[in-house]
Amino acid sequence: MRIKGFALLEFVFAIVCTGVLTLIASSVFGALAGTSRVAAVRSGLADSIEQAHQYAAEHASTVWLCPSREGFVCEDDNDWSHGWMGFADRNGNARFDEGDELLHKTPPLLDGLRLCSARRQTRIRFRPLDGRPDSAVAFTLCDLRCPQEAVVLALTDEGRISERPASPRAAQDCQLE
Repeated sequence: MRIKGFALLEFVFAIVCTGVLTLIASSVFGALAGTSRVAAVRSGLADSIEQAHQYAAEHASTVWLCPSREGFVCEDDNDWSHGWMGFADRNGNARFDEGDELLHKTPPLLDGLRLCSARRQTRIRFRPLDGRPDSAVAFTLCDLRCPQEAVVLALTDEGRISERPASPRAAQDCQLE
């Protein structure tokens, strides 16, 4: 009885099959990782909004959420990708300064993720007493590696967040800003 070894053709076929299976698996896991990254941002934004809402209502204090690169200064920008902060505005000047309470700082998003609000909506004010935001705000969240999967995170004036697919224009704007 003679046992044959692998022929060169069989070896090449095995390598090609392994490569194809690896490619399929990596694309599936890549899509799952992208989905979890978006879910993490959505969750972080929702937590920030809930904290601002609760603090404003419980302490009868105006609370602001704003994009912030440094963590202590609000940026007049609609790009929240570099992080954001929430603070109780004790003196009513809409700036974080002495006497105000920093409620939280959110670090920059992971590379490739962008979170942008509408151009005119660079801050969110939560009213004292009821803790609701002054107005509805829409954010576009996109992953620059798969822009077709951009989503809109919409904050209602009741303080709830909903998610829906972004329009092609909103996805494009998110990438370009």
